[in-house]
Amino acid sequence: MNKEQKVLLLCSRLQLSEAEKQQVFEAIESGLNLQYLIALAIKHKVLQLVGQHLISLDINGKIDYQYKRLFDFYYLGNKERNKAIFTQFTLIIENFERHNIKAVPLKGAYLAPYVYKDLGLRSLNDLDFLLSVDDLDKASKLIGEMGFIPGNFNRRTDEIKPASRKNVLAHRMLGGNLYQHVKKNDNPFLKCLSIDFSFDVDLKRNFHASRELLAHAVESNIFGNKIFLLKPIDFLIHLCIHLYKESSNIQWVTFQQECNLIKFCDLREFFLNHADTLIPEQIAIRANELAAVKAVYFSFYYLGEIYLDEFSKNVLELLPISDTDFLEEFNSYDMRTTQKWRKTFWERFFSLSNKDEIIDNEKQKEFENRFLGK
Repeated sequence: MNKEQKVLLLCSRLQLSEAEKQQVFEAIESGLNLQYLIALAIKHKVLQLVGQHLISLDINGKIDYQYKRLFDFYYLGNKERNKAIFTQFTLIIENFERHNIKAVPLKGAYLAPYVYKDLGLRSLNDLDFLLSVDDLDKASKLIGEMGFIPGNFNRRTDEIKPASRKNVLAHRMLGGNLYQHVKKNDNPFLKCLSIDFSFDVDLKRNFHASRELLAHAVESNIFGNKIFLLKPIDFLIHLCIHLYKESSNIQWVTFQQECNLIKFCDLREFFLNHADTLIPEQIAIRANELAAVKAVYFSFYYLGEIYLDEFSKNVLELLPISDTDFLEEFNSYDMRTTQKWRKTFWERFFSLSNKDEIIDNEKQKEFENRFLGK
C-alpha cells in the first residue's frame, strides 16, 4: 500500500488510537497526494470521515485551506442531506405504522443516528427497509400515494424517468429487492429521495434468512415512532450478508460497487458499539441458524485484513470453515456459475473498476439485458 491508501484505512473509523493519530500526522507532515486520496475516499464513501480526521491532525497547516474547506463542505452538506432524509423517514414509518406494515430499517437508516451518532459522518444513498414478501405490493402502493414511483433520477435534467414494467419485474426476480422508488424534493440538499425495499437479503431465493430476521425483529422506537428493529446480533449478521452479497456477485461488479470501504467500516463500528453484547460464540451460532456462515467468515476475514483488530480472529476461529476458496470468487447473477478473481483483494479494493474481471461475457450481456434493460 502507498501512503494515501494507508491514510484512507486509518481515517475510516470514528476513533483513532494515539498510535494511529501519530501515523496520520506523520503522513500529513511528509506530504500527501490529496487529489488521489480524495478520489479514493469518494469511491469508498468515507470522505466525510477521512476529511474530519485530516483537519484535526493537520497541526502544522500542511494541508491547503481549499482542501479543508472541501472537507467541511462535504461533511456539512452530507449532514443537511441526512437531516432531510430523516424528516422523510419519519413520515414514512408513521405511515407504515398506521397501515400495519412491518418494515425494518437497514444499514445507514439505523447506523447514521445510532452508531455514528453524527449525521454528517455517514452518507446515505437511500432508505433501506426489510419487508416480508407478503407486504411488498402493499408498501409499494402506500409510498406511491406519498409520491414515490419506481424509476431513476437524472441530476442533469432534474427529472425522474419512470422504470419500464420489464425492468421492474426483472429487478424483483433477480435483485432480491423492489426497483427503487424515488420522489423529487424541494430541498437543495436532497433533490431526490430513493427507497429500497429488500425481501431476499442473501439472494438464495429460499427467503430463509429474510424470514428469520423479520421474525426476530423487536419492537422499538426511532424519533418517537414505533418501529421494529433487528436485534444487535441479527443486525451484525445482516451487515455481513449484505457485504458478502455485494462483494461476490456480478451485479455489483457491473455497478462498480462490489468492494468499498464503508461496508467494512459499518461492520467494525457496529461491532465496537455493541461489543458488550456481541459474543463471538453467539455470533457463530446465529450465523449457522441464518445459513450465513460463509458471509460472516468472508466479512470478518477481510475486516481483519483491513483494520487488524484482534476481535476479527476471535470470530473466525469459531466458524466451521475449512475450504476458503470462496474468499477469492464471485458468482453470476443467477448463482449458477462461479469465477475466480484474477486480481488480488487489495488490487480490487483500490481499483476504480473491476469490470475487466468478468470473463463470461454471455452471462454479463444476459444480466445487462434483463436487469439493466439494455
